[in-house]
Amino acid sequence: MSTNHFLQNIEAALQKLARSHTEDTLGDRSTYLGASEVGSCPRKTVLTKLSPPTHDLTSLLHFKRGHMAEDILAEAFVKSEYNFERQVEVQCDMDGVPINLHIDFVFTSKTQKVKKILEVKSPGSMPEFPYASWDMQTHFQMGMLAQKHKDYQVSAGILGFQFGKDGLQLWNGYEPNMQMFSGLKERAKRIWSFYEKAKMGEIDTEAIDMEVSPLCAYCHAISTCPKFQAFELPELDEYVAEYIELKGKEKKVKAEIDSRKEDFLTILEERGSSFKAGGRILRRTECSRSSTDMKALKEFLESIDVAPDRFDRSTSYVKFDMVKAS
Repeated sequence: MSTNHFLQNIEAALQKLARSHTEDTLGDRSTYLGASEVGSCPRKTVLTKLSPPTHDLTSLLHFKRGHMAEDILAEAFVKSEYNFERQVEVQCDMDGVPINLHIDFVFTSKTQKVKKILEVKSPGSMPEFPYASWDMQTHFQMGMLAQKHKDYQVSAGILGFQFGKDGLQLWNGYEPNMQMFSGLKERAKRIWSFYEKAKMGEIDTEAIDMEVSPLCAYCHAISTCPKFQAFELPELDEYVAEYIELKGKEKKVKAEIDSRKEDFLTILEERGSSFKAGGRILRRTECSRSSTDMKALKEFLESIDVAPDRFDRSTSYVKFDMVKAS
């Protein structure tokens, strides 16, 4: 079996697993509106319902990672003897809009009359603060759950879960906000109206509300999005400012790291042996590496009448830069 054929088989299997998982846990998503869809860009939500995208391998692995994160947390909650439910469904007909929520975890205390929502996210990199779409999803879940269980006090938290260096990040303390919930209900009605009209061919998808955010980088419909046909994207001003600030910090941090590294190397050289500090063993190792003398090689090739550029190979790569606009 060739390498490409092997990888294609894995991707095809993951596609099937993703479809079956969606059908088993979420059902037919074209027939209702979920909390994550209320929080997402309306255009993306409608286009996904009209024509579900075929995800690439990276996205499929990301989805699988999210499912694994929830399974790991469920095992930990069982071991901790928490009273919780998974994938809690909350359904209702909201003025003609079929709502069906699937809340990751709900912890319940019947004696204290408390229900706590835990929304789990598995981002590629951990943000400093939750994305606006996560906030809207969580507030909509709280409002719907509080509406269903009027005799319970409802609150929520968002748990970021990574298998890498960031581990876990909990954003806690979400409380119901009826004004925000009311606004999200109107948002849900508008999104569903767009969907029904687009499905019937009454409106073009360009007429659907669009929202620009850093999460657009993960949208399957970005290449056809009217928002991204424009040269200026003021909605990303804040994100660009954050990037510039981080780059500035990166330079300062790198300079500090290099300075401390030189200090440690000097200590190790003077000491003549490794030592232990801060739970780490610090070592200095003399290394060597070989490289090709390109000047001598060029002279040799020319001496035997072989053009050096005969061995040139061009490769493509992606470069990102940011220059100040005039």
